[in-house]
Amino acid sequence: MFLDGPEILQSHDPKLVLLAASIGALGSFITLFLFAQSRETHGQGRSGWLFLSGFAAGAVMWTADFVALLAFRPGLDIGYDPMLTGASFFVAVVLATIGLAVAANGPKGSGFVGGAILGLGAAAAHFTAMASVHMEGTLAWNNLLVGMGIVLVAACGALAVGRARAEGRNVQVIAPIFLAAGICIMHFVGMAALSIAPSPGAAIPATVIDPAILGYFVTAMGLLLVSTGLATTMIARGARKEAQTQLKNIANASVEGLILTNGAIVLDFNETVQKLVGPLRAAALRNSSIWAILHYDGDRTLEHFEAELVSEDGAIPVEVLARNTESGGAVRRIFAVRDLRERRAAEKRILYLAHFDTLTGLPNRASFQDRLENDIASMKARDGQVALLVVDLDRFKEINDVHGHGAGDEMLKATAARITALLSHNEFAARLGGDEFVIVQKGRDQPAAAGRLADKLLQSFTNPVQLAGQPFHVGLTVGAAIFPRDGDDTRKLLANADLALYRAKEQGRARVCFFTPDMDESVRERRILAQQLTQAIENNELEVHYQAQASMATGEIIGFEALARWNHPTHGFVAPSQFIAIAEETDLILGLGEWVLRRVCTEAASWGKPYPVAVNLSPIQFKLGNLPELIHQILLETGLPANRLELEITESALIDDLQRALDMLRRIKALGVAVAMDDFGTGYSSLSTLQAFPFDKLKIDKSFVDKIGSRHQATVIVTAVLSLGRSLDIPVLAEGVESEEQREFLNAELCQQAQGYLFGRPVPHADIDHIVNGEADRGSFAPGLSENPKRAKELRKAVG
Repeated sequence: MFLDGPEILQSHDPKLVLLAASIGALGSFITLFLFAQSRETHGQGRSGWLFLSGFAAGAVMWTADFVALLAFRPGLDIGYDPMLTGASFFVAVVLATIGLAVAANGPKGSGFVGGAILGLGAAAAHFTAMASVHMEGTLAWNNLLVGMGIVLVAACGALAVGRARAEGRNVQVIAPIFLAAGICIMHFVGMAALSIAPSPGAAIPATVIDPAILGYFVTAMGLLLVSTGLATTMIARGARKEAQTQLKNIANASVEGLILTNGAIVLDFNETVQKLVGPLRAAALRNSSIWAILHYDGDRTLEHFEAELVSEDGAIPVEVLARNTESGGAVRRIFAVRDLRERRAAEKRILYLAHFDTLTGLPNRASFQDRLENDIASMKARDGQVALLVVDLDRFKEINDVHGHGAGDEMLKATAARITALLSHNEFAARLGGDEFVIVQKGRDQPAAAGRLADKLLQSFTNPVQLAGQPFHVGLTVGAAIFPRDGDDTRKLLANADLALYRAKEQGRARVCFFTPDMDESVRERRILAQQLTQAIENNELEVHYQAQASMATGEIIGFEALARWNHPTHGFVAPSQFIAIAEETDLILGLGEWVLRRVCTEAASWGKPYPVAVNLSPIQFKLGNLPELIHQILLETGLPANRLELEITESALIDDLQRALDMLRRIKALGVAVAMDDFGTGYSSLSTLQAFPFDKLKIDKSFVDKIGSRHQATVIVTAVLSLGRSLDIPVLAEGVESEEQREFLNAELCQQAQGYLFGRPVPHADIDHIVNGEADRGSFAPGLSENPKRAKELRKAVG
């Protein structure tokens, strides 16, 4: 009697069959999860995960198969060969590991190949296990069913692993079912292919493993498989979750929006995207098309493009970088979305800065030149005219220096506002820089139209500008040139308008001046002279001459006044009134004044006799906030005692801001330097000034001394100043004394000191060397008196 396939299948314990199927299903899930973990790992870590997944696959195939064999109850004694039983386990692990390695590391499609190898491993393990069986009977096989079983398990393995590779980390239900089905099919189809001829009493080797004992081994292997698999799975899931959390945190920390898609379907996105599109739109974003929020009509396969991101607040311009990525065999696409609003605003700002002045909002120099060129081209084609007005703000530097740059900026903005308020549709204004503005006016009625506009400009600035509740009186000086009369291009027209502005400043400011051809040469000469003066200062080409100051009573030299002189290589000696004026107009006076002060202190410090020396300060120098510090530094550097230096200031240096000027004078006087009021009586003389500050000397201007005896008013003024000096106990020095009559009058009025050609002309330092370094006592006589022995004798007699 034979036991064939149906009887053999019916001879299985249903409970153990169910247990074998459960082990197969659970083990298959663990195997494919570990396989997915190996796919995500790179380097040496992948080999470890592949070995674990291969070991798990072999263990589950061996355990499920032997549980099913133990479920077989044919009514005959059965035993299992130990070597072949172990070989069955070894074959299952080796072939499963090889198959999964091929599936993990091979190209696309290798998942099916590796899965087929794993299925063959299940078949090899089953038939090796069947070879280990010893029973009371003879075994026979149906080769057709055997081959069918091998094909089916290989197919199930290929489907399971191939699908698992495509699913990546997200192992679903179908792939483990395929693998578990293949394991079960292999056992039951293999058993169906078996026929047994019972031989009761047939000898069974004593070395075989009893089914009960094997059951313990199988149970232990099952428990080991389940516990190890579950522990490994939990550890892997925890590590994966932690990695995902870290990756999510990194993505959320990115300033760029990141969107992960499967094709065009949104799978996930970071917090930046949520902030960009808004919470309501973000809630509906997953599983929707990315092109629903990303508007782009171009080639969507590009990796770099600009689009609009649809948000709750409207469209946002964005830059998009798209890249494909592979995760667990699945191809995904990542879109990096960069908000372009700040960049667009910056580009707009840069474009604005390139064409407009940030302080006043007026077009800048570059924009002005483009506009003027266009207007000239337009008017040239229509035989029209263009007027160019260059506008300079009077007293701006003074406001800037005295009240600070903040007040200066507010003044520039107020000036721009007043100018633009007067312009019509055919006119525009620009700021070239500093306090210089330009106005371009198109039309045929030139220069009359430009004259009317200039008059309105001047009139508008007759009213003070209010800054922080304080009135500031400023004015405008305007230079104008007309196209095509005064220039046929931008460069020439602007140059001639500048010349006209220069002439207007020469004539007293707060006026308009139109260009005329004769300006070109005279102004150009002054500009050349200014350039040459700059070089002369830099190259130390200037000289200092010294004019003696004498005691009126004795004729003794009591000091010197230092005077700058310029011996021009072409023009010869340039009049101080000319080059000093140029220096003050161009701010060269600051460098010139410092050079003169340093040179005088250096030379005076070398004198053998301690004569005091006087140096003039320009009103522009006096507005420097660090002037006392500069004087102190020069005194320290040169070694000149402070009590030998006298600084002369004019009354105009005090009138603009009296309190500030007095504070400056007190700081200078605190150094030990003497301070003299120069040209007293010619400016804004104020008795309150003399009362507020203890000047060390008053100097009567030459213009009054010249008229002594010829004009009653001048004589009276000189007498009054001398009386005032005596009353205030301030020494008075008369400038420009050139005649005996003047000296006699001043001496009769008890004038203490005098200076002028009568006592000596300004001479180079070498010409006073015999005085300042001679062997005679300090009381040397002024050159004009030492040449007149009789006069010197009379003076000595007068003083006893």
